[in-house]
Amino acid sequence: MNRREFLSASGAALWGVARALGEEANTGIRWQRRSDSRLFQGVAVDGRPLVLPDEGVGLFDGFCRTIEDGKLGREIVFGGDRPSGECGPVAISLEHRLLSFTGGKEDLLEATLTLRSRADRPCEVFCGFLTGARPSPDAGDQQVYVPISASGLRDPADDKRRRMKDCRQAVGSEGFLCHYLEPQASDPRQSTTRASLLAPVVDVFADGGPCHIALFSSSTEPVLFQALQGPSSKAWRVARRVRLEPNETHVFTAWLLLHQGDATEAWKAFHRFGHKEDFPDIVWPHDVRVHYYDFLSAATADGPRGGGYDLDLKHFGEFHVGMATQHGYYLSYGDFIHPDRKEWKAMPTDAAGAVPMTIEKIKARVDATRKAGVHPAIYMHYTILDEGSPLFESMRDSILVDANGTPTPFGWEGPDVIKKTWRMSPASPQWRDHLVQQARWIMELFNPDAIVLDETFTALGYDHHKTHGGPLSVGGIELMRQLRATVRSFGPDKALFASDCSMGNLCLWGDGEAGDHCYDRLLGHELYRKPPIRYMAALGEKAWLPCAWLFKSLWPAQVDLARKVAAAVGVTNGWGDNLGLARLPQDARQQMLKDIEMLVRS
Repeated sequence: MNRREFLSASGAALWGVARALGEEANTGIRWQRRSDSRLFQGVAVDGRPLVLPDEGVGLFDGFCRTIEDGKLGREIVFGGDRPSGECGPVAISLEHRLLSFTGGKEDLLEATLTLRSRADRPCEVFCGFLTGARPSPDAGDQQVYVPISASGLRDPADDKRRRMKDCRQAVGSEGFLCHYLEPQASDPRQSTTRASLLAPVVDVFADGGPCHIALFSSSTEPVLFQALQGPSSKAWRVARRVRLEPNETHVFTAWLLLHQGDATEAWKAFHRFGHKEDFPDIVWPHDVRVHYYDFLSAATADGPRGGGYDLDLKHFGEFHVGMATQHGYYLSYGDFIHPDRKEWKAMPTDAAGAVPMTIEKIKARVDATRKAGVHPAIYMHYTILDEGSPLFESMRDSILVDANGTPTPFGWEGPDVIKKTWRMSPASPQWRDHLVQQARWIMELFNPDAIVLDETFTALGYDHHKTHGGPLSVGGIELMRQLRATVRSFGPDKALFASDCSMGNLCLWGDGEAGDHCYDRLLGHELYRKPPIRYMAALGEKAWLPCAWLFKSLWPAQVDLARKVAAAVGVTNGWGDNLGLARLPQDARQQMLKDIEMLVRS
């Protein structure tokens, strides 16, 4: 059974319960709609109203505030009998549409805010939606389950950032605030967040409540969700900032779902309504149970690098390897390959010496991998460029600039580094064009079945470059879509994998995940694997084929995750445990083979 079948089967089992509950409860959903504005103003579940009177906020109102010099103007609210109006130079209209998500029942309300600038110069507004709907009379009794980034799981207790760790949080008297993508792209007053979301979804519930209420928005736009808002400080706010050119029109859409399941129901609705796939799904990644990753490893423990892949390849069948990725093969980070560069020295600073590499050697390994019945993949990094690359000087202007105007180093100092590594900016068109060309050359020269991108979570943040600066996610998403289109142009079964490691969400624009999360601070942390598993909000039903440099050390955690969500397990060579398949201790080999057989059968 592959991963997609696993999710469908396990989902069907849960769906049977949720559907039975949903059919009973959904017959009790009663929406209230005004005849004049055609806006919905209330809803009750089994006779229990979710919007209480006299709180000053309706079911799904719109709001807008002008932004001048970073300061917010007076809030204008649209809803009830007022579906349209003005906020400064911006004309605004609000529309509602009732949709079906669960079993054909009308359980999803779509709200659309249309903004049109009538100014003769660019203007900016803070806008979005307010909902008085909640599952409990007391707003402080609400709880949320949100797909929080795993970045802060190992933060010490005295960390000043106070980043949230558990996806389940109480609203309480202090409220709750979370952000999707860069915080300052949603609200000019905020540059940091305690809760960075992997998907723009908040699932709200309460003990004894009649249902869950999920709020979500589009995958491509930044947004914040905040509790205890509105005139009575009891409503939820869904908001972002919008910049409008003269006469420009912008549409902001959000959804409110009523359901009887857990947060996974909200995530499914988000993937159906809030995200659009650029390409059809590919079948073969779902069949991969084991992902082999090689960092140009050595054939012996302390020997020169370069022969480990060929030695391990003989064991691919025994370990049920389904995909094998070549890493470390390049001249330098960011400057991976060039058709005119026929040979070069890889791993230039390795203690055992550099490794002579050629285009033909990589092609031969791709061919041998495919002959072994395994899908060959090639590594690329999303944001690193080595100062030792011949391209560095021409690319210098694409280095990420911090708030002080200083170019940002990346910090990686491995054996594959010539000089110093720099963090390149996805906001730079030059860097995006460069990586797309690199991907095209890799596909043309080697014909792999996939490209595996490393550390795609670095496409989140802010570039303060004077010319192309701004939120990184805009360029990061665009780059991911360009790379996927480039890879897919070589065949309908060619795949592009992200490396979010539950700290980002660019897998939304790829064919799955193949990042290295096998560390105590991530996979080894119990909250990382706590159901509903947070990364599934972004990954959905796409393939999860992790790399695992500490594959032996954290093997039980790998198997635990694989059992819960049908993720693949990773085996590696050349870094971390640095054992590969041929040199595994016998006891570890026997346990892994036993567990892999179990995963394949299940």
